[in-house]
Amino acid sequence: MGRAAGTVPLAAVGCVYLGLCFLIFDSVEEDAFIYFRIASHLADGRGFVFNRAGPPVEASSSLLWQGLLAGLAWLRLDLVIAAKTAGVACGALLLGVVHRLGRLLVSDPWAAAAPALLTALSAPFAAWVQLGLETPLHALLVLCAAWLCAEPKLVRFWWVPPTLLLGSRPEGFLYLAGLLPFFAIERRRWRELLPGVGILAAACLALLLFRFLYFRDFVPQPFYLKFDHGYAVGTRNLRSVFLGMHLYLLALPLLWVGWRRSFWSRPRLVVASFLVVVLAWNYDLHDGKHFFRHFVPALPLFYLLCVAGFERAAAPTRLRRPLLLGACALAALLLGVQARVPSRWGWVLPNPIHAAVGTFLKSPGRYAGAVLRKIADPNATTFLDSDGGIGHNWQVRVGEFLGRNYPPGTVIAYDQMGQTPWYAGVDRDFVDLLGLTDRTIGYYAFGLGIANDPLLVLYDRVAAALTRWAYPGHLRPVSAAQALDHVLDGANPDVVLLNRNFTRVPTYLGALLLGDARFAARYERHYVIGEVIDVYGRKGAAPGELAPARGLGVRRTAPAASPRGAP
Repeated sequence: MGRAAGTVPLAAVGCVYLGLCFLIFDSVEEDAFIYFRIASHLADGRGFVFNRAGPPVEASSSLLWQGLLAGLAWLRLDLVIAAKTAGVACGALLLGVVHRLGRLLVSDPWAAAAPALLTALSAPFAAWVQLGLETPLHALLVLCAAWLCAEPKLVRFWWVPPTLLLGSRPEGFLYLAGLLPFFAIERRRWRELLPGVGILAAACLALLLFRFLYFRDFVPQPFYLKFDHGYAVGTRNLRSVFLGMHLYLLALPLLWVGWRRSFWSRPRLVVASFLVVVLAWNYDLHDGKHFFRHFVPALPLFYLLCVAGFERAAAPTRLRRPLLLGACALAALLLGVQARVPSRWGWVLPNPIHAAVGTFLKSPGRYAGAVLRKIADPNATTFLDSDGGIGHNWQVRVGEFLGRNYPPGTVIAYDQMGQTPWYAGVDRDFVDLLGLTDRTIGYYAFGLGIANDPLLVLYDRVAAALTRWAYPGHLRPVSAAQALDHVLDGANPDVVLLNRNFTRVPTYLGALLLGDARFAARYERHYVIGEVIDVYGRKGAAPGELAPARGLGVRRTAPAASPRGAP
């Protein structure tokens, strides 16, 4: 009975989790296609590049996830399905680790599975485990770090997850702060911990040197576009999560017993320390992704402490176990019935779990058949969508338009580097006008927003001095004039796509292009896509016969080239 009490609840959680993953399978995050494009180049031996012959650029946020996807690309697997499957697998492992931690924090074996169940039912976790980004892998490593530090039998391996965390996300080094209570608890065994500290320090140095020698930089490229300090936004996001998902209700018993020193056992203290680090990072973060992806590692840590608080609060009563299990069941129900959940910038969106379950119950057979068809063919169109394919949207259609109307080798300047370049084809090169995949333009964008941040200004000056010393001629920082030279004279694109919503921003590089005499002399507008995107081509190179553009509403603004042989 003892073993069953430990495995049966976990098995039930696993079934719930896999069932939910199946039901909400029809989605993928646009930025995942940046990973896919780089992975395809790595698999083909071209290196860590966004364009086939371009310079190395760390345009993705996780070296570990990028390496995993490169291996899957080398096996010639469909990267959309492979990335989603890898994310689901990481999520399953994470739930197993949460259960192991639950057994350390909660004495009741059935209640110990409650944190894993609550995690599986949470909209941010359920969504982000299969959107194709590194979130589930990163969250798994955070939970593994807490587990190995909390479990005395495994403490000799404490350094493994923190070392891997360094490559899982750019902020991975911040999680080293979560180790401080662990070091305080184990201070008498400092000699045993010293080799792990040395390995961790060596990994930090090796990663820094690798980036500097290979990418000629110290941080991943997304840092230069997402460096904003978002204290006000971060506060609002945390408030939205705790209030909008009603998590504050789960924390009430914890607040009741948390002031008692006897409550804070070693495992609970370790879990709390990592939770504080995650919350601090979210507080300092201006996150633009829906469902707060950076909050995902915090959810299981929070649920672990809440269930431990439930148990401690119910301990003095004779109905301890019924009260504990009842509280866990109510918490699960609270998360399961939420029809809408908070998202970015104060928005409230439909809960993907709630919406998918509702649609499934109306026609289970048809729904299951549609999901199975998409697993077999990610580009299949079913009744679940109108655009066709997993994650298909406007940017997919723009990519298809470019792939059908421009030959391989075409150089295209645009501001969306996710799905559009992938569906246009890896044999077409892209210049990122926002700078996420282009180092020079990224430096220009970075320079626009750091004037009032002394720490970032200092970083920019030091990094610029070191890179110029090691690599003479390295351009940094970058002015607007230098960024324009880089696009017009360096990249010299054949096609330029400018979004009218962006060109209203005076500092946007596309807006500066429109005001540059060289651009006016070399380019003319050939098409307008959906009355939103202006497509410019070279003067004198009239566009050929327009290939069908699915659902875009493309309007020609330049005369077509004469058919071959016509006068």
